[in-house]
Amino acid sequence: MNKTIKKILAITAIALIAMPLFYSCKKGENDPFISLRSRDKRITGEWKLVSAEETSTWSRDFGFGATSGSTTTIYDGKTSVTTGGGSSLYTLTITFEKDGTATYKEDDDGDIEDVTDEWFWLDSKKNKTTISHPFGFFVVDQLKNKELILKDSGTNNQSGSGWYDNNSWEETWTFEKQK
Repeated sequence: MNKTIKKILAITAIALIAMPLFYSCKKGENDPFISLRSRDKRITGEWKLVSAEETSTWSRDFGFGATSGSTTTIYDGKTSVTTGGGSSLYTLTITFEKDGTATYKEDDDGDIEDVTDEWFWLDSKKNKTTISHPFGFFVVDQLKNKELILKDSGTNNQSGSGWYDNNSWEETWTFEKQK
């Protein structure tokens, strides 16, 4: 076999072995196709909320007549605006540490909350698609080196004799890596 054919075979073999390693980093539907960093390494660091959208709907009757409605909150990186509820200056950063701690810093019109707690992957260490951290459980829809998109949705339905309370929500939070 000549040297050219040997080189081509060697490069092909290396590519075939390496491809699954690159693809294994893609866990979220919108993750990059190829990443040289694991999800743990990509998520570690300080993240600043740059946009968010939350929509909730409800219907309830506690025995005094049924009511229903919906609320949408849009955040543009500085101001949080809620339909029918006004607006507020708002900032949020969350820092994920390698040791499993997370620090959550929120300023909502001067009402400041600073919490340190733990973070962890809710699903297997292999999948790493859902995360628990100080402000809830979220699906990691996209995790790039500089961008993190978290999503959550759900319903909460309760009822008893002569009453009910039904709620549903969807939220998407987009963060930009700071450090």
